[in-house]
Amino acid sequence: MYRGRLARVLTAGLVLTVVCGVTAAADEAPRTVVDEPGLTGAAKLHRKAGDDIHFAFDAHGLAGKAHGTFGFSHYGGNVGAGGGYATGRIDCLLSGGAVAVATGVITRTDIAGWAGWRVGFTVDAGTHPQRLGYSWAAGGDPASMDVAPCLSSAPIETVEDGGFTVAPFDPGL
Repeated sequence: MYRGRLARVLTAGLVLTVVCGVTAAADEAPRTVVDEPGLTGAAKLHRKAGDDIHFAFDAHGLAGKAHGTFGFSHYGGNVGAGGGYATGRIDCLLSGGAVAVATGVITRTDIAGWAGWRVGFTVDAGTHPQRLGYSWAAGGDPASMDVAPCLSSAPIETVEDGGFTVAPFDPGL
């Protein structure tokens, strides 16, 4: 009787181990790798204070050959003069897995002093909720953080609505 129960427990454990192993392997299956990095989509960020913050990207290409556009806006909360927006052109993009880092130069804005500055963005599209970071997170003002190409901060903000797609690039190093 003891051997029969032990055999059933061991068999059940073996089946569970195999099923879990197959499920884990399926969850870890590699994403389709593409010929060039990409970052697309639009999202509203979550803020407890109720700020209205949006980011949008349509970026493609590798490193300094990247092209596309970005935009962001922030209204409400502690933003001076009620908030503002900026749009610009992407000048650098890298991606790996579900994470992309991009920079771009602000070409249009309603905030004095921001035009012409290079700003950076980091998107982690592999988390739930997705996350986003930006180069001026520490300084608070994009004009205070003119950054080098493809440089940004950790993705510290969470997406509340919408989302981003990152095309994972593998340089084959």
